[in-house]
Amino acid sequence: KIGDGAFMDCRFSSIKIPHSVIQLDGNPFAGCMDLEEIDVSENPHFVYVDGVLTDSEMEWIYWCAPSKSGDYSIPSTVNTICNGAFYGSSLSSIAIPDSVYHIGDKAFAYCESLKSITIPGKLKVMGINLLAYCGKLSEIRIVGESLNFKVVDDVLFNKDMTRLVLCSCEKSGTYVIP
Repeated sequence: KIGDGAFMDCRFSSIKIPHSVIQLDGNPFAGCMDLEEIDVSENPHFVYVDGVLTDSEMEWIYWCAPSKSGDYSIPSTVNTICNGAFYGSSLSSIAIPDSVYHIGDKAFAYCESLKSITIPGKLKVMGINLLAYCGKLSEIRIVGESLNFKVVDDVLFNKDMTRLVLCSCEKSGTYVIP
């Protein structure tokens, strides 16, 4: 078992997870900006495909390589995105499917190239500082009926609008908080 944040901010370029590791408690590699490769070739419990580390059933996303760029659609098998999973990635857009109901703290923090994100309406848990320091973020969309969140003029609120969750950094001029 490897604990959440166990290798936080490490400077490894690669790491091998041996077959003896059967569980990750969240994302052990948060903030590892030099990490580019995770070898799980001898471990049946995890999958590393195209720069993304998941469990073998692809239900949990633990980590994404910071160098991963372009548009990314999270697989429809995923239900949980761990704390800091996409921290610092170079993605420009992310589409999150309806299967995801939990997104951890700082899951997309410091994604400085991120321009748009699509959040499922069925999302139940949204961590704090989810999109912190995403300076180019200009579009936040919720797909489907949401029981918990609402987007008004690219500003994300809780459903009854008593909590402002996130305002797009691209907004300028004057903004009146409802």
